[in-house]
Amino acid sequence: ADPSFPRYACSQVSGRSLLPSQICFEVTERNDIVTPEFFDNMAALQRAGFRFLIDDFGTGHSNFSHLARTGFNGIKIDRLFTGAITTDSPLRSVLPAVYELALKLDLDVTIEGIETHAEASLLRNLAPKGIGQGWYFGKPVRADSLEAVLPADASEGP
Repeated sequence: ADPSFPRYACSQVSGRSLLPSQICFEVTERNDIVTPEFFDNMAALQRAGFRFLIDDFGTGHSNFSHLARTGFNGIKIDRLFTGAITTDSPLRSVLPAVYELALKLDLDVTIEGIETHAEASLLRNLAPKGIGQGWYFGKPVRADSLEAVLPADASEGP
């Protein structure tokens, strides 16, 4: 909500061989985010090319009302629902339903918490346009160490 944040964010990509479109802000508020200051900053940053994702979608305050009232570019489906897809849990059907809804709303979808081959395999079929994220693909690394763990052709970019 700090009015100087958009200027700060733009200054951080300038001169670093980055484009604002390469940066996604993940909004993980546990409190309601609907404040005029937040929306003003979000709009300014999106005009500059930054993208916004609702993190931990489906839990806490990250819910469908934010999709109706805001201009988020995508959602990150919480790992609670990822872990349920290979079980008999009643939550098993949530992830596919949320994925389909997000596609209908023209939102990007990231699926958090993919930790097993079974989850990755099932999600390739259930959410083929989704982006998978989780320890199955690799542990978090510092940015200055990233090049060492990427395949040789991945660092060349599109």
